[in-house]
Amino acid sequence: MRISNRLFPYPVLNNELAISDYSESASFEIKFDDSEEMLVDGDLRLNNIYISSTDEYLNSLARGNRVKGLLIIECPNSIFREKYNITFEPQDIKIPISCFSGEVQISAFIYATEDIDNFVSPNFSSEYKDYHFKVEKYCILAADDTLHVDVDNQPDTDNKNTSIFTIVCDKQSTNDIMRCQSNNHTGKIDIIMPKRYYEDYMVIKSSPSLLNASFAIIAIPVLTERIMDIQNQIKEEGSDYTMDEICSEHRWFRAVIKAFERVKNRPLTIEYLKSEIHPMELAQIILNSSTCNGIENLSNLLIGKKLNDEELYDD
Repeated sequence: MRISNRLFPYPVLNNELAISDYSESASFEIKFDDSEEMLVDGDLRLNNIYISSTDEYLNSLARGNRVKGLLIIECPNSIFREKYNITFEPQDIKIPISCFSGEVQISAFIYATEDIDNFVSPNFSSEYKDYHFKVEKYCILAADDTLHVDVDNQPDTDNKNTSIFTIVCDKQSTNDIMRCQSNNHTGKIDIIMPKRYYEDYMVIKSSPSLLNASFAIIAIPVLTERIMDIQNQIKEEGSDYTMDEICSEHRWFRAVIKAFERVKNRPLTIEYLKSEIHPMELAQIILNSSTCNGIENLSNLLIGKKLNDEELYDD
């Protein structure tokens, strides 16, 4: 939620001095521990994040609970939007990067929790020095929407996908049936789509907010079936069957092993494949939990996450 240079009928303390209605001696900003990486182990981490104001009048209103802080994190590409209560005391916020694709906007505000009849600060700029204002509940009184971070999590997911699968257009097919087969030449699994549906897939692929759903529909069932085939093969071959032999026969499985180790921080073993993991569960681990994330993405897309001011601030 970026207010940029939006005009208000009362003074607003903005982190950007050029559009702030306060003197240069007053400031408002988001602070956090920027000595640590923000993207760690698959999460966006905002460690020791809090708001800071040098305007004593606003600070006194906060101490009296007449104003509160609000942090909004949103990503237009993935339709992600969440609000968090934020104070002058540090706290930690952690969000899976699977929620994001591209620019993530992080904005903090101070807003009124009740009507304030005599809103006046000695730090108002000269244009407002002789004025007192009445501000209503939910009015924004301070803003910092200058923080953003780029989250490039899609290439990782897409690379895993393309290391395992090749989506092939069947120009001759006139039915509505998708097929799959092993490709001994590329070492991947070919997913073969009729031309009409292949064209639809290419449209979906260009939209980041629909990628998880497309993986859930197309890739998860195929990978589940192939992992089940390998589990059955392990049982037939007995205890002497090795991971190297599996990867020799199914070269795409090397990408499965690497993805599992990256997510779980431990190796994928024959014993685990044989007895502990359901093939659909493993497929979802490998493909970025695409089923659940796809449902969430579609829900957010349908709902639109369009909140009015009262919905935004209400707990």
